[in-house]
Amino acid sequence: MTDKTFFLVGYDYLNVESFTYFADNLGESNEIIMPENSIEKRLAQSGGDVLKYENENETIYRTDTKEGELFYGTEQNIRDIFPNSDAWGEFLGQDEVEQILE
Repeated sequence: MTDKTFFLVGYDYLNVESFTYFADNLGESNEIIMPENSIEKRLAQSGGDVLKYENENETIYRTDTKEGELFYGTEQNIRDIFPNSDAWGEFLGQDEVEQILE
């Protein structure tokens, strides 16, 4: 199983074009009920709606935070969605995400 990671896209990079890009490249989305004691549940408790996207590769989660849009999935899937990911945002560790979600 591939490890999952977090990817933060700051609000400076979010506009109509980027949301259209998300819609075209992420796949189907649904609001979901999170399993207890999961990172997905922790994302949901941050106050933003959590969306679950299922594309041909796998599942990726997205929620809004005070710092920007936070994505959770495998690094490869995130890089597939954001080919220029280093220009869009940054990959974060668990500790950094906890600070954003506080």
